[in-house]
Amino acid sequence: MENAITVPGTRHSFVEIDLQAIKDNVAWLGSLTKPGTRQMAVIKGDAYGHGAVQVAKALQNQVSRFGVANVDEAIELREAGVTLPIMVFGVPTPETAPVYQSYDLTASVSHLSQFEILPDGVEAHVHFDTGMGRLGLRPDQLSEVLEVINQSRVNVVGVMSHFPCADDPESELSARQLERFRSLAAEFPEHYERHIHNTGGILYHYSPDCTMVRHGIGIYGYDPGPQPRKELQPALTWKSRVVQSKPLKKGESISYGARWKADRDGWLVTVPVGYADGLPRNLTGKISYLLEGQKVPVRGVISMDYTMLFSDHQIEPGTEVTVMGPKGDDARKLAEASDTITYELLTRIAEKVPRKHIL
Repeated sequence: MENAITVPGTRHSFVEIDLQAIKDNVAWLGSLTKPGTRQMAVIKGDAYGHGAVQVAKALQNQVSRFGVANVDEAIELREAGVTLPIMVFGVPTPETAPVYQSYDLTASVSHLSQFEILPDGVEAHVHFDTGMGRLGLRPDQLSEVLEVINQSRVNVVGVMSHFPCADDPESELSARQLERFRSLAAEFPEHYERHIHNTGGILYHYSPDCTMVRHGIGIYGYDPGPQPRKELQPALTWKSRVVQSKPLKKGESISYGARWKADRDGWLVTVPVGYADGLPRNLTGKISYLLEGQKVPVRGVISMDYTMLFSDHQIEPGTEVTVMGPKGDDARKLAEASDTITYELLTRIAEKVPRKHIL
């Protein structure tokens, strides 16, 4: 019997990001909107795990502004040389308020008290809760909001809201929200930006009344609705390389709990990807990797640093393996198997996993 063969220096997995796919996705989504509609690229969560700075630079001539979750994300973009307007969806606080002015950021005002803490002249959009039930001013506060805006030194230039059920093409709540939002927006000056549509909103609940749309998960190649869409190209491929290949006899077990035993002689193939890298442990027994052009099931319990495959023949250490990607199982398929959503699978890929951007 041959001894185990190992190869040094291949413990890390890596992610490849297809920036052209991202640009194509934004172009296609934009084509679904009325001519002249402004496009916001939502790149919070490090662009859903795709690399915010690199995605922003790829899209800087294609969109009107960027959207991020908090001022830290905005600062990173500004310090990387991104000059387009940046909207921060998070709540301004006394500690973060000065940053909006010093880094030229747009605030989302979701409570009247925030008018008092934002510095003079800071650009802001007022955020109404039309059905999300999370952040936002209540529609019955409209008169008070208009009065405060008239007295405030904050430069309010837009009105916005957010869909909680945009991924449901039959959502009655989304239809009611659109009506509420149209009614609210009509009370503001005509030059204000009006936006409520995320990717699902564009695909399933689009209204040309709005002047701007917010591209989120669609940028990265995924329809949040019930079915994949051929026009959207998943941009992320997660790869690794075989770190060890060794003989395995019939009846021998693999990984913690000895839950899987070989039903024949073969080869144990070890790949250095585990839940510490962001691969959910509950995908054990549910997924395959792409190896030598074939889908090969993951065997045994996914551990912190490794997953295992079983092969009928020896696999050379250093051989490339696709963990997640459009040519194997993409994030949507893994999310369904993990009983979660695509967004979580993409954003949980660990920061330590290197990103390589291709254009």
